Amino acid sequence: MPITRWVKELDVTENKMTKFLEALGCTLWKLPFRIQKASVSEALELDTIRIARLTGPPRSKIKKFTRRR
Repeated sequence: MPITRWVKELDVTENKMTKFLEALGCTLWKLPFRIQKASVSEALELDTIRIARLTGPPRSKIKKFTRRR
């Protein structure tokens, strides 16, 4: 899934979109560093070098303990 297109379409920051996709269970990487079934021509076609792939269920929620006031 190309990240840049979604960032532009939803008008959110890339950092926010990255956190959202990680929460859904996606693995994120840049195409030139870890090319898996994607070529440079696909990067140009998708208009991005950052992609996300769903790799499994989301991580379980980590409980944060807060102090009582």
